[in-house]
Amino acid sequence: MLQDGVDTERPSISDLIKETAFLGTEFLTWLWWRAEEKGGLFKVQGVGDVSVQFVRLISLERGAEEGKELVTCSGHGTQMKEAKLGLSLGKKVAKATVVVDKGDIAWEATIIGKSLDIQGLKVIKGLDTETVEEEGEHGEMGLLFFKLTLIKEFMHIIHEIYLDFAGKRINESMWLNEKRGLSRWITGIGQGPL
Repeated sequence: MLQDGVDTERPSISDLIKETAFLGTEFLTWLWWRAEEKGGLFKVQGVGDVSVQFVRLISLERGAEEGKELVTCSGHGTQMKEAKLGLSLGKKVAKATVVVDKGDIAWEATIIGKSLDIQGLKVIKGLDTETVEEEGEHGEMGLLFFKLTLIKEFMHIIHEIYLDFAGKRINESMWLNEKRGLSRWITGIGQGPL
C-alpha cells in the first residue's frame, strides 16, 4: 500500500540492514574458522592467492542490545584461546582484527561484524614510498593515488571473500557442510587446557 508515495508494506532499508546484521557476525566466524582450519587461503579473482589471519583483537558478544554481554580479547596464544572458548558458549564475533596478505603486500584492519565496516586499515608490508617516487610517480599525488589503489585492492579482496561466504551461505547443502566444519571446530575449542 502506498502512503505519501512510500510503500508501507515493504521494509525500509534500515529494517533490512537490522534483519541481516547477523550475516556479518556469521561471516567473521566463518572467516576465523577458515583462517585456522583451512590455512586462511583464498583465491581472489583479479588478485590471486591471499591469506587471512586473525591477530591481536577479537570481540565477541551475546544477547540483544539490552543485557548485551561483550568480551574483548587481545594478544596471542592464551588470550585468543579464551576468545575461541566464547564461541563455544554461544557468543558471536562482533569485531576482529585481520591481516590480509597477498605476498608482496599485506594489510591490517579491524572488521565490524554487524555492519562490515572497516576500521584502522593500514598497509603493513609493501608500501615503499621511495620506490613509488623513484618510479616517476608525481610526488605526493602519486603516493596518494598509490595508497588509494592499495585501499581499493583491500576492499576488493574482502568483497570477493564475502561473496565466497555468501555463495555458500545461500546454498543449503554447501552451508550445511560449512556448518558441520564450523561446529567441529567450535566443539574442539573447549577441549584441552587454556
